Amino acid sequence: MMFSQKRYKVRRNRFFNFHLPKTVRSTIIFSSIFLLVLLVAGVIYTYEVDQSPDGKIKTSFKQSTLYNPITPVLPAANDKEGVAIDSITTPVSIGSVASVDINTNAGSRCTIVLLVNNVPAPVLDLDPQVADDYGAVGWTWTISSSTPVGTWPLKIICIFNSQSAVAESNITITN
Repeated sequence: MMFSQKRYKVRRNRFFNFHLPKTVRSTIIFSSIFLLVLLVAGVIYTYEVDQSPDGKIKTSFKQSTLYNPITPVLPAANDKEGVAIDSITTPVSIGSVASVDINTNAGSRCTIVLLVNNVPAPVLDLDPQVADDYGAVGWTWTISSSTPVGTWPLKIICIFNSQSAVAESNITITN
């Protein structure tokens, strides 16, 4: 007995002119359904979590975790004095603004002195400053035309509970 071989025509979709194996088709269909279920679950979860009885959005953060201000700690009476220059404007030209920022103990009284030819320059007439609760002190001034051009030492002296500290740097004055 002879078996007849029938030829089966593969039915093709008019949009796709190729045939995918059954395992590939099954994987694509399963993945698509799985992603659709995840998307719907995510939308429902987001909707449910954000709802509250008064209609406002709930958040899981406490205000204290978003912003914790730094509380200054005042130095003890027997703490040693120290001073450090944070920033200084140099070089600076005559007529321009110069500034010096330092850090020291909170409550320290600080003075700034510009030495021109080893003599305190009268052109720099800045008032002493008292450090804030964080120990920050700053001076800003305009370089006058009577200030000689050159590189000159700048001294900052801070006093805290009868102890003193000095920070030194150079400032260059140009035309």
